[in-house]
Amino acid sequence: MSTLIRSALLVKFSEIARTLSVDPERMIHHVGADRSCIVSPDLHVPEPWLARVLDATEQASSGAAVGLLMAESWRLSDFGPISLLLQHQPTLRHALGHLETYRHLLSESVLVHVEEADGIAIVRLQLITDRPVPGRQPVELSIGAMLCLMKSMLGGKWKPRSVHFSHGAPANLHVHRRLFGTNVEFGSECDGIILDRADLDRPNPLGDVNLARYAREFLDQHPHGAGYPPRPMSAARSICCCRADRAVSSMSASSLAWAPGHCSAGSSRKGKSSLRS
Repeated sequence: MSTLIRSALLVKFSEIARTLSVDPERMIHHVGADRSCIVSPDLHVPEPWLARVLDATEQASSGAAVGLLMAESWRLSDFGPISLLLQHQPTLRHALGHLETYRHLLSESVLVHVEEADGIAIVRLQLITDRPVPGRQPVELSIGAMLCLMKSMLGGKWKPRSVHFSHGAPANLHVHRRLFGTNVEFGSECDGIILDRADLDRPNPLGDVNLARYAREFLDQHPHGAGYPPRPMSAARSICCCRADRAVSSMSASSLAWAPGHCSAGSSRKGKSSLRS
């Protein structure tokens, strides 16, 4: 059985496809979906549908950065049922933990890992698919959506230390520069965002403990979650947040020192490129 995602992603796709003069209905029919998937945002649909329409649209639009264009228009409300809960978390760390807790209401394909040491935090995104390589477009969409969440909590002018992609640099980097700035690395060890460790615990000015509680109580009874009980927060933290003082197996405090082209030091991956001049 394919990994499932919210059809809200296909709704968002349809909006962007029209700006590229691409017929979204023709694209979704091409992958076996029907019109309801670009009208109703809360259906659960196979993740390969999204990957295929993104790839097909890239080809039909002469290489457009479809995933990034979707991410550029992303709003906190596009996280759907958990938007209110995320908005009112006290810190980004809490919000990332809840992304894992309620992943079944968003996308089963996206895993978030946080690794910390030496004043640096790496938020890694891993896409779980049946494909050997998830594909550039879904990865860039996921990273862009994560950046939206971070800016919603840290401020619109906030910028990460760097953004990393494991795939190579595309020919046209205009949208990458517009969305991420110049600190973007391609051919990196992982797909993720590097930020100051302190940003994880910076107080969210919009956080409201009462609204967060109401939102969580609602989510625990949400009909779209039927049959998918949420993981306890403690369990989610153990999956999502790998702390340096908990003996992170893949990294040490010294190896996390940031360097261009690395999600972590020790990477020997070749073919790195950067937007920095």
